[in-house]
Amino acid sequence: MDNSDNPVFQLRVAPREKQNRWTVFFRLFLLIPQFVVLYGLLIGAGFLTFLGWFVAIFTGRNPFHDYVAGVLCWYARVICYTEMLTGKYPPFSMRTDGDY
Repeated sequence: MDNSDNPVFQLRVAPREKQNRWTVFFRLFLLIPQFVVLYGLLIGAGFLTFLGWFVAIFTGRNPFHDYVAGVLCWYARVICYTEMLTGKYPPFSMRTDGDY
């Protein structure tokens, strides 16, 4: 069987950041305020996504896109901190740009 037609894929991953042992131990306790705020924001984002679908049918655009994208970025930062992919505490912000 000739493998010359199959492309070769490579995945390069940066090494994991060094984790502070005390923050790893207290990580879930530190995230309680994040989860409380995100719970309400995610409920709102779900409702606005549903409503935005109907608005987009008639207007051709979703006016709630920035809010929903911001909430999802915040959620992704919190999950990455929870799963120990980063050692930097996530900010209470829906900004999608920045140095985080």
